[in-house]
Amino acid sequence: MSEPTKRVISRQKVSLVIRMLTLAAFLFILFLPAVLTGAAGVPIRSDIMLIYNRITGTEAQPDLESETEAEQTEAPETEPEEPAIVWDDSNPMYAEINRLRAVREMVEPTGFKGAPTVIIGKSGYLYENGYINEFLGYSEMYREVTREHVEQQVEMLEYIAKRLAEEGHAFVFVLTPSKASQYPDAIPDWYKDQNNMPDGYIRPYDYLIEALADSEVPYIDSASLYAEVGLQETFPKTGTHWNKPAAYETSREILAEYERQTGIEIRRLAADELVSAENPPGYGNPEQDILGFVISGIKRSELILDDLYYWPDVYVENDDCKNRISILLQGGSFAHDFSTYYSAYGVASRITRLYYNGFPNDNLNAIRNPSRWQALLKNIDYVIFECNEQFVRSLGGNSPDWSRDKPGYEIGPDCYESLYNYLKSIEQ
Repeated sequence: MSEPTKRVISRQKVSLVIRMLTLAAFLFILFLPAVLTGAAGVPIRSDIMLIYNRITGTEAQPDLESETEAEQTEAPETEPEEPAIVWDDSNPMYAEINRLRAVREMVEPTGFKGAPTVIIGKSGYLYENGYINEFLGYSEMYREVTREHVEQQVEMLEYIAKRLAEEGHAFVFVLTPSKASQYPDAIPDWYKDQNNMPDGYIRPYDYLIEALADSEVPYIDSASLYAEVGLQETFPKTGTHWNKPAAYETSREILAEYERQTGIEIRRLAADELVSAENPPGYGNPEQDILGFVISGIKRSELILDDLYYWPDVYVENDDCKNRISILLQGGSFAHDFSTYYSAYGVASRITRLYYNGFPNDNLNAIRNPSRWQALLKNIDYVIFECNEQFVRSLGGNSPDWSRDKPGYEIGPDCYESLYNYLKSIEQ
């Protein structure tokens, strides 16, 4: 072996020994108080990863070459601090995960900051940037939405709900949550520094909630529902979709709304405790669905994952109820969880699914034919329309480029307007 090679190997060994000694000292200091005092509060794995990366220097460092000269010489303006999360312990089932949410330290990322459409927020929270752009008004396509436009949407929904009831169908409009609005404290400062929140910006979602409150549209606002039931931890770090407790609560409320409208008992979901594990449960929407977008840019050993994933231990509280309902479910990916629960627990006799404007792999133009609704609504008990907070501007979305700030093609309005036109055409 050559002398240069020996010297390289020797330096590597020394470096490894130093890192091992650093880790040992770190763990000794970290756990010493718990050993000496018998304290119950043991650090969780994401906190350990954050602190260890700082001590050893393995935390990704800023890419100074990509910074402008002004960024290197001028200190950025300090953003106002996010309000502290007040721990809600009103619901025993969620008290502990709410406590973890309230005490969680939000640490600004450095170095690698994600992919073009999936960015790394504080303490490892991942965001599809379209949700942030809508929440903070960074994109023109959200800023240009007017109160009048949203009020027209609600008038259309009100007519749909009224006419469906006359035709013998219950109806509910469901708003699913945005990760940006549920976790504003984890939105990274670096992304805010790259964008400007316009003065006087009002979210399309806020216009919608105000208009719905003044209407007769049966609706469920998931964000308001979680405040009522005492649930604060609603999204995983690694996913763009809600976690299982949030999906369960909205799914459960949809069934309660059917009973309120019809007076007919159906199978009701219930849960008394949460199950937890280091890996997601594997049903419904995946909770690590956007992790793959950033893995290629960072070592897997340095990823900050959720410490635990939680899901309710669901059962049917009136299991002797044999009444099953037929459902027409229109919506995006969040609506997958409704299908999962209603099929798994025998709530629905059948579910006809419209993914935005049509069936999966269906011609998106097909639903634009109003005459198709006669067949779609045949023997349907319950019509459910789902819309995410971020997609209010078009009551559906603008896939596939919404996270890139490109309008794309509208997927949602065609379905709403087509049903509206069909109901108008058969009006007596």
